Amino acid sequence: RGKLQGTELERVAERLIRDISAGMALSEAMSAHETTFSRCEQTMVRAGEAGGVLDVIAGRIVEGLQDSSFPLPGTAAREDDGARWWRAFGRLLSSGVPILQAFDLLVLEVAGPRFADATQAIRQAILEGSDLASALLPHPGLFPEEVRIAVANGEQRGELDKQGFVIADALAANDLRSLVPAGAET
Repeated sequence: RGKLQGTELERVAERLIRDISAGMALSEAMSAHETTFSRCEQTMVRAGEAGGVLDVIAGRIVEGLQDSSFPLPGTAAREDDGARWWRAFGRLLSSGVPILQAFDLLVLEVAGPRFADATQAIRQAILEGSDLASALLPHPGLFPEEVRIAVANGEQRGELDKQGFVIADALAANDLRSLVPAGAET
């Protein structure tokens, strides 16, 4: 406690404790501190509360902060980074955040300008009945064919969240061939 005493983090923690002790949900208490907690974090906590898995969600938030897939409020460098986008996407979905809300959060806090525009178009295509793999087609510069194939496989298996991490790892390693199963065409 000595090092944190008197810091802004300590003041926020004390307010959270006070608000939670007064019966407020953690997500509700966090929303009063938007300069401390990103919307991604707040939304994941809300999903964790609803699903009764707040401990799991806390771990996912820590992982997202450690690998920079989630921004620190007020310090997010918004640049086009496919691996970051897919990692945040996978983390949001795996936390129970609905896909359309995940897209909104990606635009607000994760995506650079080109990814933000594409994400909004993809969201609209999904609202109009498209599957995600098809919605990626008009954006081959950001979502190459290998990524689209991986997404289609994730959608078919019901593992789109897990596939987000696989895609992120392949992009980070510059190894898109690893995304295409043997015998699949690109």
